[in-house]
Amino acid sequence: MVIFEKWHRNSKKCIFSPLWTKDKLKFCSKKREDLPKGSNRTSDDEKTSLNFLTMQEMKLVCGRKTTFSSTFDKRINVFLKPLEIDIIHDRDINRSELVGIDENTREKTQQKSSNCSETGKNVGYNPKYLQVQRYRALKEEKHCYVYDFEVLDISNLGKYEPGSFVNVHFYNKERLGIGMLNRKSNIVIRIIEKDIEKVIDDQFFVKRLYESVKRRFMYIYNISLYDYIHSLNIRNEIMLFCQMVNSFNDYLPGLVVHIFHKSLFIRYDNISIQKYNYIFEKELDKIFSPKNIYCKKISSKKEKRAQGGKEYTLEQTKGNDLELYYSENDLTFYNNITNISYNVFHLQNKQDRLFLQNLCDSSNVLNINGNVGEYIISTCFSQNGGTSNFGNTERVAILLSDCVKNASYAEKNASLNGCHHVMSLHREDLLEELSNMHLNSLRFGLIIFNVKSSITYRRSAYTSEYGKRHTVTFKGVHKYLSCISDILQSNGLLFVTVELAAVDYDKFLNIVRCVFERKKKNLSIVYENSCSIENKIGKGFSKRKEIKLAQKGPHSPKKEEKMDSPEFLKIELQRLKSDYETVSKGTAPELSVDHVMPKTQFDYACLLICSSDLKNIKFASSLLHELLLINYNRIDCLYQLAIAHIKLRDYKKAKNYLNALLKIDARNSNALALKSLLFDLISSDGLIGALLVALTACGIYLSFKSFNDHCKSLETERRTSSLYKITYGSSISSNTSLHCRCAKASVGCISTCPIKRKQKSV
Repeated sequence: MVIFEKWHRNSKKCIFSPLWTKDKLKFCSKKREDLPKGSNRTSDDEKTSLNFLTMQEMKLVCGRKTTFSSTFDKRINVFLKPLEIDIIHDRDINRSELVGIDENTREKTQQKSSNCSETGKNVGYNPKYLQVQRYRALKEEKHCYVYDFEVLDISNLGKYEPGSFVNVHFYNKERLGIGMLNRKSNIVIRIIEKDIEKVIDDQFFVKRLYESVKRRFMYIYNISLYDYIHSLNIRNEIMLFCQMVNSFNDYLPGLVVHIFHKSLFIRYDNISIQKYNYIFEKELDKIFSPKNIYCKKISSKKEKRAQGGKEYTLEQTKGNDLELYYSENDLTFYNNITNISYNVFHLQNKQDRLFLQNLCDSSNVLNINGNVGEYIISTCFSQNGGTSNFGNTERVAILLSDCVKNASYAEKNASLNGCHHVMSLHREDLLEELSNMHLNSLRFGLIIFNVKSSITYRRSAYTSEYGKRHTVTFKGVHKYLSCISDILQSNGLLFVTVELAAVDYDKFLNIVRCVFERKKKNLSIVYENSCSIENKIGKGFSKRKEIKLAQKGPHSPKKEEKMDSPEFLKIELQRLKSDYETVSKGTAPELSVDHVMPKTQFDYACLLICSSDLKNIKFASSLLHELLLINYNRIDCLYQLAIAHIKLRDYKKAKNYLNALLKIDARNSNALALKSLLFDLISSDGLIGALLVALTACGIYLSFKSFNDHCKSLETERRTSSLYKITYGSSISSNTSLHCRCAKASVGCISTCPIKRKQKSV
């Protein structure tokens, strides 16, 4: 993450003013007040570049030996694909003057253009033509990359080796600049110079390198480059820890140089610039005289990245030590050069670590994927006396990592900096460990989550204003956020580091909010740091990287109440509600119902969706449905309706709304991410439902079985009792008849006996 600081225009300090465009991180040596107002820095590129280096420094540059030279006449000419308007007006262009155009391709392009013009329909993006947005971006110098689908007759460029210099033209013979060629890469040409007639040689690269180093010396360390090279006292007094060269932002696309005191780390991100590695390594050795020089060279000819470091090979051109160290704020961090896949240390996040250091209030701290401990050690370290911020020994600070080497070096750095309470844990399954923390009732007041390693990109690419881009997917990220929300205590702080474009960032932030709302926990943003290493799109930066989220509780401090806090949301909701009711009742005739009413209704519905009350969400759904019927902003309405029905757990309607949105815009990244989240929610709820059904079925079966057993026992008892009655009853009846007979016989005997008869009569 690169920290982008804005300076006041009226400041008399030397600031990083743009050289090509006002949106790029490219710099001019002159002070802002010295430049004329409204001056075109693009046309004054050569002038400002010459004035940047002093005469003594220019003598160092010009005294270098020349190993190659590329002139305008010796370079091949490359033409980009035409715009549709170029096909219509191509009668004014002589065909013999265009280099690298195949006649068959030209005829097919003309035929395709005529077919499109006859039908009169908008065919959208056609690979036979150059996009208008890309044409403007390249012409206005907002972008310096040329992609393979933009070059006309690209098959003829396969015979040239990577690193060759070419003259790049538009189809109408308008000059674009000098570029470095690599046919096998997706980025075929990288523009390095706008003056197409300039001579490219060793001095060209050496001059660019010296200018880049001098910018850091002048604006960061306030020292002279010439004095640093020729004075041992200055070298011994200062310790350098920074990024000396930052790729195309310093006019050297693909070259990244870090200095760590006596060690240099050089990374080549493309084959073209890597061809001239001997120039950069030799000059950097002369400037800094380091003890160790490490070079990471890209081995993939197609320059494909995101392979976990396997696309690079490590070479140590000088020295034998494999261990690097980095110092900031009286802290020292060590790391092994063989332990890295892309970056050694997180140099650009120093400002964020200072911010976190002031927030640590003796609460438990958890750092997930924290490299070698830069974040958690800086957070738990106090400037007062060099002691830890943890006054109570019962408080814990845990760094959780899935890399063995990172965990071991984090433990080493913690002990060296006196933070013995910081524990480093290595776990292959981080989700399982987070679940165990939740089961053990372990809660944290501050959780630092580096989500960069958990974000992946789809293989399918889409064409944007800046060429091919891959769609970001957040598969599995919400699982981490769900576990984090369980172990984050009330009024706790969640600090997330993420590198995403603006659109993807908004999508990620929406996922974070949905996860916490599902856990019935309020969330508000209290700190957000953004930067850009690329041109901005529209009015906002193209990259926003650092966000800090606070879980709001009943006793949250008032100083942390920002514009996204619940209090401000309630105020905004009341304002929009009053506007909505005023316009709907017709009490404000000055407001236009055709324009203000839908916009107010849409904003009001979006705020209602943020509510946790189901009645408000249902009402918001009805408002958005009304807007959908009048075709007002269909994409946003469908997206918000999908979110509303997800919160209502009506997944079927949410899926239908997302499908309708994707029919309109099949490459909508927000809809694709929300759809993947929807499938995960459906699967989780389906699993829970299946478990409940299974438990219910088991309960019914057990109850039925017990009832059946009880019935059988009663039937057995009934049969036993009836049998006993039958047997005992028959014996009693037989005895009774026998006694009756005996009695009758005795009576007969008495009656027949005379004595007894007499007695009877008496």
